[in-house]
Amino acid sequence: MKRHLFVTFGRQALGEAVAARRIAEDLAREGDQIVCLAPREHAPALAGAGFKVGIITPVAARCLDAVVRDTLRAERCDSLCLADLTAMALTCDVSGIPVPAFLPAGVSVVGIDLWEVRDADRRYDVHGRAARIDAAILDVPAMRPVPVVRPTAPGAYDALPPPAPPAERAAVRAEMGLSADGPIVLLPTSAWQNVPPAHAAVAAVPALLTEYVAAAGVTLAHVGPAPLPGGGPGYMWIPPLASAQYRRLLAACDALLTLNLTQMSVGAAIADGVPVIGVVSTLSPDAARPGPLLRAWASGVPPLPPFYAWPIGFREFLRPALDGNPLLDAIATCELLDEDALVGTLRRVVRDPGEALARQARYAAMVRALPRPAAAYRRLSG
Repeated sequence: MKRHLFVTFGRQALGEAVAARRIAEDLAREGDQIVCLAPREHAPALAGAGFKVGIITPVAARCLDAVVRDTLRAERCDSLCLADLTAMALTCDVSGIPVPAFLPAGVSVVGIDLWEVRDADRRYDVHGRAARIDAAILDVPAMRPVPVVRPTAPGAYDALPPPAPPAERAAVRAEMGLSADGPIVLLPTSAWQNVPPAHAAVAAVPALLTEYVAAAGVTLAHVGPAPLPGGGPGYMWIPPLASAQYRRLLAACDALLTLNLTQMSVGAAIADGVPVIGVVSTLSPDAARPGPLLRAWASGVPPLPPFYAWPIGFREFLRPALDGNPLLDAIATCELLDEDALVGTLRRVVRDPGEALARQARYAAMVRALPRPAAAYRRLSG
């Protein structure tokens, strides 16, 4: 039996915590012991995990490297997992703690690389501004979860969760205040997606998306820290849920709609047999294919910057991880600025999901052939 310390970074995003939890739970099933340090904001993603979770307070965050070293000694840990490497590097930029301070001697260190950051050449594009991530993270042996990264990436492992236990669809919908039988798509967002962006077109994306969903005759159930602006009829906001509750809701919906192709919910939906519709924006204004809704929306905003992850962009950062990635063949990927295609996809997928589910099932079979999380972790940690 070994003992492992998992540390999650990035207060506003839950993906790092979800990825860490899945690896930790797989190790725990094999008899290892897990300790975790996480920001308070990650508590919903770690609730009910079955291992000890210590909260990183704002005071502790200022000397987190020392807290990590003290915890490693006190818990007699054999390894340290950093979730994820990019979030850690960005945390170091803000705190002034150097990346090597999180690479203590005498213990195996493993990182989770959600983005294939080496292939992205450490370019990090956010709201049109480019930054470089500290090259020191490239020295850390890294696990790369599929989805989202390519199955051929070094350190790739099966990151699909086990299918959620079956739940009575009508009962779950009633519990959440949703229609018992009408088509419903689930849109999850994280705290970092609720920060009002300065660019007017970026800020107006939710209003356009909710109009598309309404035009398709579908109810939009949105799980996130705050309601989206311009929700309109057929929109329902649900505050953040604990992991088990969220999976029950996901399985009770007709599709997952995401504005972030790297969202951990994509893997959960594939595992649970829920069709995924990913919305991106890569078309130039001249190449847009507007209908009446898009035409009216575009008349009041400046040109929309490209994004793979709304609202921050990540077009260049994610391009290497997504180029040639079979995930994009498995899910329905739609351009926000192609009105007819997106509305048509919404209608088709929720009413006749067979083709979408077949594509996702083929992808899932390929992913399940990859190493399981615990095996991938032990390969790197020794």
